[in-house]
Amino acid sequence: MVTELRWRTGLIAWLLPLMIGTCVLLGFAAVDASLAQDMANTRRGGILKLTHDMTLAGVNVPLAVLALYLAWEVFRSAWRWADQVAIRAAPEGLVPHGSTLLRAVPWSDISDVSYVRRGLDHRIVFTLNDGARRTIRGIDNRNDAGPKFAAFARERIGHG
Repeated sequence: MVTELRWRTGLIAWLLPLMIGTCVLLGFAAVDASLAQDMANTRRGGILKLTHDMTLAGVNVPLAVLALYLAWEVFRSAWRWADQVAIRAAPEGLVPHGSTLLRAVPWSDISDVSYVRRGLDHRIVFTLNDGARRTIRGIDNRNDAGPKFAAFARERIGHG
């Protein structure tokens, strides 16, 4: 009986320092025009040249937005790496990880749960009674945890 699925986090541990460094660099480039100009003068700096005149109060707005978005993704990745559990089957229903921004769903609101594999991406898809579908991507499927979790959830909602 599998009552929780974990994130596939092996790569996150290696990429997190790179993501943090990139986020900090973009943040500095957004507020320091000379740094952004130096980055724009490199061989692949064409896009940064386009953003040079898009400033507001001395802040390069596109770079600032990109840095903020990357900061959100770094936070989400670190949160997933720290918590490890992507979704769990609780007595009251399915509880997705907070980083998915999905609310917990009571068993009575779920009509189907399935495991889907697309290439290297493993997903749990649950369909609500109103037809809406929610997908949790990037789960770890070691020991066939995905299909076992889906089977357990289907039993729980009466489709076993």
